[in-house]
Amino acid sequence: MDNYQRFLQAFNELERVIQHRLKVDAKYNLGSLLRIAQQAHDQLITSHYKELDFLRNFRNILVHEGIQAEGEIATPSDFLIEKIEFITMKIREAKKIKDLFRSPVISFKLEDTLHDVLQAVNQYGHTKFPVFAQDHLVGVVTDNGITKFMADQLQEDLISIKSVHLQSILELDKRKDSFMVVNEDTSIYDIDDIFTQKIKEGKSSFILLMARDHQVDHPDDITGIITPWDLPTIIENL
Repeated sequence: MDNYQRFLQAFNELERVIQHRLKVDAKYNLGSLLRIAQQAHDQLITSHYKELDFLRNFRNILVHEGIQAEGEIATPSDFLIEKIEFITMKIREAKKIKDLFRSPVISFKLEDTLHDVLQAVNQYGHTKFPVFAQDHLVGVVTDNGITKFMADQLQEDLISIKSVHLQSILELDKRKDSFMVVNEDTSIYDIDDIFTQKIKEGKSSFILLMARDHQVDHPDDITGIITPWDLPTIIENL
């Protein structure tokens, strides 16, 4: 098989992989796929936009103008074919957040106490915990909320942490709603984009609750928590 055939074979496989990722029919060519990826804000595909657009143009030249009476005017190099194969592999084998961040999550109920949370902080080293009221998520208690509550209670000589319920802390926690629920099948490229945008907005404490679906109705629905501290791991796996 010469490089002309190898290139077309690799290019066709690339199109199939992108079609599968975007869940569209085989009738869409690479140009249409790039537009769909941009509209869908698919960070994995759009991060390779320039390379993919070059490959699209090169393929068109090769197929429609590449063979003339005097011979070929464009011959794919081994390097170019290997580049297609590399991009195809990255898209096909792109890691999802569940591959990196699935782990047991500690959650609490509104009627639980500050004592319960501080015990969890001491035992697990975490500082952010989802809080539920019956069967729905009402917020995330954070170190910010705990610190704010303790500061507001300085006028008291003694605070019984066993009598302080989480509802009182959430009422003071300005970051209780600073989270987003994301499907655990989300690409790490999309997560990197979310955190980048939130940091630009000044929301450096924003966290993501990973779930089996796009909603959380029960503590068991949460399969992991991702924070800005996880960005080095995300970047390492891009």
